[in-house]
Amino acid sequence: MLGAIIGDIAGSSQEFDNLMTYGFGMFQPYDSYTDDTICTVATADAILKDEPYGDATRRWCRAYPAPMGAYGSMFAEWIFKDDAKPYGSWGNGSAMRVSPVGHAFKTDDEIIGQATASAAFSHNHPEGIKGAVAVALAVRRLLDHKGKEGAEQIVRQYYGDGWADMPPQRGGFLADCMRSVPLAFRHLLDSTSFEDALRRTIAYGGDTDTMSAIVGAMAEPLWGIPAWMEAKARTYLPDRMLQVLDAFTNKYPSTIIY
Repeated sequence: MLGAIIGDIAGSSQEFDNLMTYGFGMFQPYDSYTDDTICTVATADAILKDEPYGDATRRWCRAYPAPMGAYGSMFAEWIFKDDAKPYGSWGNGSAMRVSPVGHAFKTDDEIIGQATASAAFSHNHPEGIKGAVAVALAVRRLLDHKGKEGAEQIVRQYYGDGWADMPPQRGGFLADCMRSVPLAFRHLLDSTSFEDALRRTIAYGGDTDTMSAIVGAMAEPLWGIPAWMEAKARTYLPDRMLQVLDAFTNKYPSTIIY
């Protein structure tokens, strides 16, 4: 969960202005949390309160109605319309918000069921659900010390043996799970540290906040998080989000800070 939030903040200012350089300044004054963090916190809060994921997400998004970068148009309509239904999305929003599921649940059946529920209130297209399930299962495999081999097994299972054969062009703005989730696995499997995972993801360009949120979610259990990055990221978050983050990590103490 924390890895997703750090990735979101680190990639936020380049979402529509890609520098596409590895040595960019991490954590700039103009960085911020975006909808990716809000939705991730909502997922964690839903788990803590045993609340339907859709109810928690609508409540949190209404509390923060104008994040940096805004909400996608169809998702925004879903947020502010009381009787809004799932709208068949295959967007990568389902994958960026799912990481708390991988921390809170342990068996594959639990994770698949919970990841599906965390996606389906809006992203009920099979590809939207698949992206969420793949990321949540990878988080759990990495928490269970299965390493890069465990994560690669998941991406092959859900995206086939040719998952890495056709990488999207650098700088392409990917909003769909079908391309962005395999690319996130590629960045993860090429990485040598948590910071390296984020830097190579953001330097690739495109939808940098969401892509680095997905990668950060998986890099957290693989590499652990440097203490300075945790401390800096916390300064961008309002107290209400920090309370959920702390409650969740206290209940599911799986993050390694070094």
